[in-house]
Amino acid sequence: MSYTFPHLPTGIPIFAVTEEGVLADLLGSTGSGLWATAGDPRQIAERFVEILRLPRRTPEYLEHNLNGKFQYRELASQFGGWVHALVSKTKTPRLS
Repeated sequence: MSYTFPHLPTGIPIFAVTEEGVLADLLGSTGSGLWATAGDPRQIAERFVEILRLPRRTPEYLEHNLNGKFQYRELASQFGGWVHALVSKTKTPRLS
């Protein structure tokens, strides 16, 4: 996965052979590429051909749709929303 982050800002579609997990989620959530499982040669071949057909993302697209997702303020806002959701579900018992 450490090789993926430097390639995200290039706009070139990324192809990964990996298992379901963080890298697959990252590629899917950002629309930055495709992935296939190592144990499925047919899927690897199909996705590889598919990745070759995907266009390179423009700098404008990246700025609007990708860069903001990983900025400090956006991540802090997401984290705050998760904390708020957890706290609002948990009721603190009153002390007598």
